[in-house]
Amino acid sequence: MTTDLIIEKIIAPCLKKASLGIPNVSEIKSFDGLILYGEESAVLDSLNLVGFIFLIEEQIQATFGVDIKFSAEDILNTDARPFLNIKNLSLFLLHKVSAAK
Repeated sequence: MTTDLIIEKIIAPCLKKASLGIPNVSEIKSFDGLILYGEESAVLDSLNLVGFIFLIEEQIQATFGVDIKFSAEDILNTDARPFLNIKNLSLFLLHKVSAAK
């Protein structure tokens, strides 16, 4: 499993679903430099992040058959900042899915 697979099978479909209710997300043309959460230019605010996390948990279950639940510590980790951008999120999810298998 690779981060590219995580982006293709998990993150991209979840962003597409999230874009239906989040105006900033529907305007995304590229993942390069995209800030998801945690900075002023981020496309997700705290409420949107909760919904996005729910979509990710569902997509991981449907795609890989494993249950992943995010803790507050996972989400608020200021060192790793897993929801800052696509790169951080893909690495974080790769680790979580691999650990759950």
